[in-house]
Amino acid sequence: MSRARLAPRRCGAVARSAALAGAFTLIATSEAIPQEICRRTSLTHPGWAAFQVGRTSTSATLVGVQGGGRFQNGLGISADVELARYSDPEAASFNQGSSDLWSFQIGGAYLLRRVPPPVVACLAASIEHERLGDLRILSIPAGVAFGREVELSSGEWHVVPQVEPRVALQRASVYGFTSTRLLFTVRGSAMFRSGDVFAGPLVDWTPSGRPRWMARVRFGGTAF
Repeated sequence: MSRARLAPRRCGAVARSAALAGAFTLIATSEAIPQEICRRTSLTHPGWAAFQVGRTSTSATLVGVQGGGRFQNGLGISADVELARYSDPEAASFNQGSSDLWSFQIGGAYLLRRVPPPVVACLAASIEHERLGDLRILSIPAGVAFGREVELSSGEWHVVPQVEPRVALQRASVYGFTSTRLLFTVRGSAMFRSGDVFAGPLVDWTPSGRPRWMARVRFGGTAF
């Protein structure tokens, strides 16, 4: 085959690789993350709903809604939809003018009843699908969440600090080119609860490769 025919193919492969690498850099902090199912969002009601806003280290603004519930056997489920909008022109350069990342996640967690109090531990895993222009990402994260509920001096409010180390298998595809990698991430959070109302910050950190972070504030309450 002539060099003239090979050149377009090589350029196309390089372009696909550059697009995938750039998009990974932009959305790496938005991978699937298991929700705080093992926290008690209510003392009497198993279901909850919440609204969240946030910011990422790659200049994206986050807006999302989520809901979930717990069963008496210690199993919990959750689902959320989130939009990450990138204001940096770098985002659009990798996605043909698209700078909105849509994500949908469904997950579950199981309370480890044999862990001695006051520590609470849960096994957590989820599946997330993300779309950013022509980029498609499927993530399957899993980890263990550790938390402890502390009563504040007033007695009406409780705070639940939590840390969740996890690994995520992530597969991305764009323009027919696919890539798979394994990520290590950590989530730190604190939920302030009074009765059926709760609020608190969540921070996600990806130390692998170039360090990245994502910060959210969540507001919610009992749904049913």
